[in-house]
Amino acid sequence: MTREPRFLMAHCLNEPRGAPDRWLPYDAVEANMDTTAILDGDEWVLNGRKQFISNGYDATLYVVYANTDDTAPMSRGTSSFLVARETPGLEVTRCNETIGGPFMNNGEIAFHDCRVPADHLLVHHDALAQASIYFRPGKVLVAAKSLGIGVGACEETVRFVHSRLQGRAHRASGAGLTCGRHGHEARGRGGPAAPRGPGGRRALGGRRRVVQHGQGLRLHEAVTVCQNAMELHGGYGAMLDVGVETYMRDALISLHSDGTTDVSNFKIVKAMFHATAGRYAVEGSS
Repeated sequence: MTREPRFLMAHCLNEPRGAPDRWLPYDAVEANMDTTAILDGDEWVLNGRKQFISNGYDATLYVVYANTDDTAPMSRGTSSFLVARETPGLEVTRCNETIGGPFMNNGEIAFHDCRVPADHLLVHHDALAQASIYFRPGKVLVAAKSLGIGVGACEETVRFVHSRLQGRAHRASGAGLTCGRHGHEARGRGGPAAPRGPGGRRALGGRRRVVQHGQGLRLHEAVTVCQNAMELHGGYGAMLDVGVETYMRDALISLHSDGTTDVSNFKIVKAMFHATAGRYAVEGSS
């Protein structure tokens, strides 16, 4: 592996098939990852594909998640590996262009008998449980980004409305009732996104509130603010050279960050009803 003082890393978790099933509030063998890793002597052999990987096209170092025990549910049979870009058998196959967020590329990666040394195993069988710790700050990051998008759209719209003479009172009133209200709600959701207790420790239930506030910001407030902002610009809202539409595009791509809308709604419900999450599936299968 090349030693570099600076490098870009990507987490290769998502796959072309079955991703939503892997975030349901219960664990099942049939939801296991298609990417596999088999120990062969002192090397692990990886085969499979990863899709929608943030920074995947430009990264030089990857954390790859693969199934290492197909008899166990995903949470107890998935391992993670450190794989350098130049490793034979690793191929970056595509860079996807997205509607928003153009500065974070989205890549697809294939593994064909990709061999990595045994000591490149990071977490054995318990990788997804550990990953939830790593990904938690990312949820706050996505929420903060959504908050910034919404506030930026709101402030720019207020400036635009105040500069217009025709229908000024009507437009200003509309700006206050739409952008202002949702912007205030977004700030309220963003403030407690990472609650802390005395001494900086996370308060009881803080993890679940991170999910609720973060997913709520991403799914509801930012898009609503940006939609109102475009409408308050009138015909200018759809003009590329005016620029307010960029907020809408960035808000829309947030719907597909850290999971799809449906998956995020599952996460919100699971956080709200943590004690009974998944019980319907277990009872329904018995």
